[in-house]
Amino acid sequence: MTITPSQIQKLLSGKPDLADAIQNQEVQLRRYNSDPPRYELHWPQVGKDIPISLDNVKELWSFATVQRTIFDKWKVVIEDMKPREWHDLLTILIDSLEEIDAPGASTAASVLDTLEHWIERFSSIVWSAGDLNHKPLYRDGYYYFKLAAFETHALYAQGSRFYYQRHQMPRSKLYEILGNAGAKSVLKKFKGSTIRVWQIPEDFNKPTEPPQGELLSKEEEDDAPKGEKGETPEEELGVVSDVPEGF
Repeated sequence: MTITPSQIQKLLSGKPDLADAIQNQEVQLRRYNSDPPRYELHWPQVGKDIPISLDNVKELWSFATVQRTIFDKWKVVIEDMKPREWHDLLTILIDSLEEIDAPGASTAASVLDTLEHWIERFSSIVWSAGDLNHKPLYRDGYYYFKLAAFETHALYAQGSRFYYQRHQMPRSKLYEILGNAGAKSVLKKFKGSTIRVWQIPEDFNKPTEPPQGELLSKEEEDDAPKGEKGETPEEELGVVSDVPEGF
C-alpha cells in the first residue's frame, strides 16, 4: 500500500509536540531518591497514568533513549531534536522537579498485605514441578515463592494498588521490605534440581505479642530466683533442630 504525500503530512502533523508541552508545563519530571536515583516523565495528555521510567540520569540525558521509551510505552512518535535542544528542555523540567523518597512504612505494609492475601488464596502443600511459577508453596512453617511469580500474579496484577506502580518499586526496595519481614532468598533442592526461592515464616505479617508479666528493676532481677529473669528452656520455646535442608 502506497502512502500519499498528504497522508505523510497528516502523520507528521499529528505528532505530539514534546517541546511545547514542556514549555507549557504539561510534562512533569519526578526524581525517586533510590540508589541510584530514578526518573519519570509524566505527560497526562499523551500517556495518561503511565509514566516514562528512566533508570538513571544517563538515560534521562539521552533524547534518543527518551524518544524510544516514549514510543514503546505510549505508542507515539516524537519529533527528533538535537541533544542541546533536549538539554535546554531538561533545565525547564528541573525547575519544577518533584523529588520522592523511597517507599515508606505504609507502602511496605501494603506489599506485605498483598503477599499475605496471595498466600491465603493460592498457597498449597501439594508440590509439583511447575507450581512455583505461579503460586506459593508451604512446608514446615514457611512459605516458599518465586519473586517473579509474586510480582506477576499479585503485586502488579490488575486490580492491585501497585498495578501502575511497578516503576516505583525497584527490586532493591522489594528485597528490603521482604527482608524486614523475615524473608530470605535461599537455594533449595526440589526433586533433584536446586532453585532459588524466597522463604518467609508463616507468621510474617502478624503483630508482635506484647511482653507478658511484670517488668523487674535491675536490682530485683539480680535477686530473682532462677527462672524468673525471662529465661525459658529451649524446649518450651519450641525450638526445632536438624531441620532438613531440602524439600
